[in-house]
Parts: sequence; C-alpha cells; structure tokens
Amino acid sequence: MRDRAAGPSSLLTTTLVGALLPAGVPEGRMVRAWLDSWSGVGHVVDAMHAAGYNVSLFQSPFAWWAEFIRDEVTPIAKRTGRNHDATPWRAVQRAALETLRQEQGP
Repeated sequence: MRDRAAGPSSLLTTTLVGALLPAGVPEGRMVRAWLDSWSGVGHVVDAMHAAGYNVSLFQSPFAWWAEFIRDEVTPIAKRTGRNHDATPWRAVQRAALETLRQEQGP
C-alpha cells in the first residue's frame, strides 16, 4: 500500500505552503518567483486537475476568487476549497491549499 505522505498531493501541499511563507523567508521567495505568475496558476491548476478537481477563477470588482470543485458521482458537484486575494495566483494557491487540507483531514 502506498504511503499518503509521499503522494503528489503532499508535494503540492508543501509547495503551496512554501509559496505562502512570509516575504522575508528566502525559500518562500524562490517558490513565489516560480508560482506568482499566470504560468504558476497553470501549474497549480494542472496539478489539482490531475488530482480530480476543476477550477473556477473569476475577478470581482474587489478581488480574484478561486474555487476547486470535485465532480462526484452524484449530479451535484462538491465545492471543496474557495478563497480570494488581490492577485489571481495567490487566490488559486490559497484555494488549492484549503482544498488539499480538507482532503487530508485532521
């Protein structure tokens, strides 16, 4: 049986935590340089899509909103993570991290 700690979602969780570290942390700067862009949004969305999630990203007058939705067997889709921020990449990163935390449980 495969160890969940070594799975792709754990790697993505670690990467997202790194992107959300305070500005003064050198390791966070390196990850943010990679993910804080439109291509970074694509990397996170691709990884979440591979894990079975679809994304909705939209801009309101005040912020960018991102939410990840897992299509279940039922006709109702399950929204699992939603967040907002001033930038689209940060909204996607926070929503993805929220989704992965809910998936992994307490």
